[in-house]
Amino acid sequence: MRFLYGGDKRWGLNSGESLQKLSFDVLKPTLKQITHRGPVQISIVGDVSESEAVQTVAKTFAALPTHFAPPGLNPIKGISIPQGKEVTFRLEGKGSDTALVEYNWKVPNLQENPKDTYKLILLRTLIEERLRNTLREELGASYSPQVAFTYTPTIQNVGLFTMLSSVKVADKEQASQAYAHIVAVLKEPHNISKSELDRAKQPLLESLKVDPGTNDYWQFLASELYLSDFYQGMDSAVNSITADDLTEVARHYLTPDRLVKSTIY
Repeated sequence: MRFLYGGDKRWGLNSGESLQKLSFDVLKPTLKQITHRGPVQISIVGDVSESEAVQTVAKTFAALPTHFAPPGLNPIKGISIPQGKEVTFRLEGKGSDTALVEYNWKVPNLQENPKDTYKLILLRTLIEERLRNTLREELGASYSPQVAFTYTPTIQNVGLFTMLSSVKVADKEQASQAYAHIVAVLKEPHNISKSELDRAKQPLLESLKVDPGTNDYWQFLASELYLSDFYQGMDSAVNSITADDLTEVARHYLTPDRLVKSTIY
């Protein structure tokens, strides 16, 4: 939602009227720069040696006259994330019986704090299980809530920890109360059992064992080189995280002054 990003028009949808006013002429200069002189990043993954890959690229793309230094990480600057607010959006036209209840906390991203990023990734899994069980028990419906953690440094000094669910309008307040209760309980010591912590770790550790055997995993790392060290160190980092660690990051980051509550219906 655009309001989360300080009204920046790169997020959210513009009106149909404003889009109709645009013409292809607006895009031509940008497309020309990209297609004529823009840098090309090539990632090669598979059953091929390093020397074979280098030789192949040298005969094709590397033969082009224009060369660039490897692009560095260049996060978007100047985005102000609202904090400590509560907003409600009403949809125009015919009313709906469904509401979206969303909590967003501004947290550090990978570039700011890699160590806490591992902990927040694990906390996301744990909270999602609690939220799913709570909504189904208390509201008696098979809601499928989501908990997300956006940690890649797309925006300078911004990460987002998100809880959201689509519920009946009549249940929106109860869903919001469930969010608040789950977070409050997590901040109290000794409220995360060993079995719950192990369940949160298990799918992540399993994927770290399986994924390196796939081309997709290496293709991803080859195209996002800044994540390489982070992923290579994830196994040992996740194994070392304790229940007290998760309690501490919940206390530190999931606070009212960092939170934006939003309801859409």
